[in-house]
Amino acid sequence: MSLESSQMPTSSAAVEPGSAEEATNALQALLKRSAPVTEDGSEANSVADEPAAKKQKSLKEQVEELSDEQLKEEAEKWIERHPGLDSKAVEALRAQSGFELRVVLRHGDLTDKESPNKEIMGRIRVAVDWGHQERSRQQSGFREETEVLPETEEFIKENELDEVLADYLRHTDKFVQKEVVIQGSLRGCRNPSAVCFTRIRDARSSQEQCLPASARAKPNTLGGFVATGPMGEQMQREQQLKQQQQMMMMQQTMMNPIMKR
Repeated sequence: MSLESSQMPTSSAAVEPGSAEEATNALQALLKRSAPVTEDGSEANSVADEPAAKKQKSLKEQVEELSDEQLKEEAEKWIERHPGLDSKAVEALRAQSGFELRVVLRHGDLTDKESPNKEIMGRIRVAVDWGHQERSRQQSGFREETEVLPETEEFIKENELDEVLADYLRHTDKFVQKEVVIQGSLRGCRNPSAVCFTRIRDARSSQEQCLPASARAKPNTLGGFVATGPMGEQMQREQQLKQQQQMMMMQQTMMNPIMKR
């Protein structure tokens, strides 16, 4: 039997008009009848559903999963994305440890294009203060009751606090939140976030008077910013050496006969 004689007449010429549409409708009806019915009465899809797309993690979740070494690498990439940062800001960011880097990086890129150095130094200042509080609590074993109060959220929205400081305020205990809010609105302040940060520190300071000395935060301020990472001790030694050299120069100047005249 030849190939031509064995073929069935399936060309479009042999199909009656409208039969293609009828066949499609019949197939849809068959699938509809065979589709299982769910408990709520709706028809489930007869075709196996595709696996649900994996939910994309937020920036905060991604940063929290990074190791300290990976954080350092991400910090370098972050610096490259902000070429407007000066050397002081870059040095300050590189000096931070894991907790502080997480606070800075999980809030994304800088938004103040006119004053990026001011914004990053503000973030670091908040991150360092936050980090000291966390470490002091861990070392002392003292656990504060933390819960975001409704009036705190209203205070944040009303005064348009920046995201980093707002996040810090939410993680403080009830005593600090109440102390910050009870002092009133920051609407008339030039920099509401900076004033709020001062309020948080003042509330912390008054609260720490009731804690043992071992539980109190002891920030280490070096060269205008706080070093908390592995560079901290080295920078402190360099700062002390620089101060000693300046002292020696002053003594030599005072001993100079020309200066005595």
